Amino acid sequence: MTRRLVLVGLLQEATHGVALEESRTYSVGRAASCDLVVASLSVSRKHAELTALPGALLVSDCRSRNGTFVEYERIDRALALPSQRIRFGSAMFLLLTPIVDCEVGSELETDEGGPRAEPRAPHFVGPELTPGRQRVYDLLIHGKSEKEIGSELQLSPHPVHRHVVEIYRACGVSSKGEFLVQARPLPPSMSNDGRRKKA
Repeated sequence: MTRRLVLVGLLQEATHGVALEESRTYSVGRAASCDLVVASLSVSRKHAELTALPGALLVSDCRSRNGTFVEYERIDRALALPSQRIRFGSAMFLLLTPIVDCEVGSELETDEGGPRAEPRAPHFVGPELTPGRQRVYDLLIHGKSEKEIGSELQLSPHPVHRHVVEIYRACGVSSKGEFLVQARPLPPSMSNDGRRKKA
């Protein structure tokens, strides 16, 4: 088993990931010709390029209209590290390094030992969020309460709660617990280690 960079897209119904082959450059955008297709109106036809490096991902914006972000910062070109969030327009992704055992990626083998057919480009459908709602999302994903979010963004409780409800609806969840499980998936090895420490 090996560790590979995995880009995880936050979908409305599930969390999907794609393993990134080291040293390969991937195009990201709405166009069907892109390596990673993101079906969001906030994403440009060719939005960005990603180059998988050992233990990091080089993220380059392609003069997109709505920008490319690593964590909170809009970037032209930057390195993203595992556990950091990457956003194309309003489409949010997480970069992880789980242990993979021929589960994802473009160079998998069949049971007979031969290579599988090259898969279709991964297709992501991210939740559409307004800029204000995205700021709430960015704090919510860190586990902050509605009261803490309101204090940090200087918003009253009612609009914060409304944003949270709409974010849950866009992500296809109904509670904070479900949201955090979907939005911040952990590799099995990390999850198991965490449980042992708490036990």
